[in-house]
Amino acid sequence: MAGEPYAQQESPAVSAQSVRERVAREMRESATRRAAAHAAAEQERLLNANAGLAGRLPDDLLERLERHAIHLQAAAATFSEADMRLIAVEVAKDLERVCCAAKASKTADIASSQALSSSTVVDTGSNASSSTLSGHDDVVRCITALGMGLVVSGSDDQTLRVWEIASGKCLGTLAGHNDAVVSVAALDDVQVVSASQDKTLKIWNVKTMQCLSTLSGHRRPLSSVAVISANEVVSGALDRSLKVWDISKAQVTCTLEGHKEAVTCVAAQDQERVVSGSNDRTLRLWKTATGECLQTLEGHTNAILGVAAIEQARVVSASKDKTVRVWEIETGLCILTLDGHATYVQAVTGLATMHIVSGSSDKTLRIWHATTGSCVTTLNGHRDTVLCVATVTSSLIASGSDDGNVKLWPISL
Repeated sequence: MAGEPYAQQESPAVSAQSVRERVAREMRESATRRAAAHAAAEQERLLNANAGLAGRLPDDLLERLERHAIHLQAAAATFSEADMRLIAVEVAKDLERVCCAAKASKTADIASSQALSSSTVVDTGSNASSSTLSGHDDVVRCITALGMGLVVSGSDDQTLRVWEIASGKCLGTLAGHNDAVVSVAALDDVQVVSASQDKTLKIWNVKTMQCLSTLSGHRRPLSSVAVISANEVVSGALDRSLKVWDISKAQVTCTLEGHKEAVTCVAAQDQERVVSGSNDRTLRLWKTATGECLQTLEGHTNAILGVAAIEQARVVSASKDKTVRVWEIETGLCILTLDGHATYVQAVTGLATMHIVSGSSDKTLRIWHATTGSCVTTLNGHRDTVLCVATVTSSLIASGSDDGNVKLWPISL
């Protein structure tokens, strides 16, 4: 019956307020549907284009697609209806990936010609310089190495896979998450911790392929996880916070708050401090025992997508501004800016040889000298955005990509 929502005896003022709230909610939902429909139309226009023209899309179209993604992400935070919020976020993510792919295609030739004369370009299209591990059913978002000749990768297919480096075989699948696995880190030689968009962390034994525990506490999807010690990890999430966890107790010991936008990445500087990156374009250094922000590092002109601790009390960051930056952690000063990727830099890691490895939406990995800032090697082979990189040994690195593959790269520096 039409009168049922007002069956309770309420004052006219309260009833009017209820009506206003309902109208506002319906307007938000309507606006979301219009925005999603507009975004979908733009996507269809792009995807239906001839494949040969994809790399020559007008700049104004790419900019408009990016604006749609930004507006949808910003608006999604205000929606109270979970399903509408998820729709907006997913459409925004899809649009961002379309933009990255188109830009990478458009600038690939330029990127190749800009390689330094001293660089070594390894093109796996013409030789077997890397090995490919295939098995995931979707994007590979994260990867880590264990000390037993194994690597573990996480994917949008909601699983992790354990790979034997020597043979390239998948030894098993870790299944249990209910959404994309976005980050993974090694606790020791047989245990890893994974972070997922299902808002949970899971601890796994890679020998038994069993989930040992699940940690829940974030209000929004997770973006990252890092190991502080054998019993302590830190997670970052889209709720703008980081949480420090006691694994044995499955409890949060400290919440780190201060970022103005989503936390995108985190790395342990030592057993007392962690450094995080955010869509707010800053990195923050935190004291994990108290939650105090010790330092804010500013300089990037777009969102930060990756961070890693390297030698000599330095950290290195990767950003949507197409650069990699090296920072002195104690002073907060940027001492090097590494410029060479054609578009977003998605991930970064350090090598024991005073080198840095970065992965980009331009489908390449680059190896940089951490002191001089020169690019010494460019690795080509992935067919799509490189989303993650990991150091296996000083002469072997691993990467994961939007193309659904893991690659192992022998290097000699």
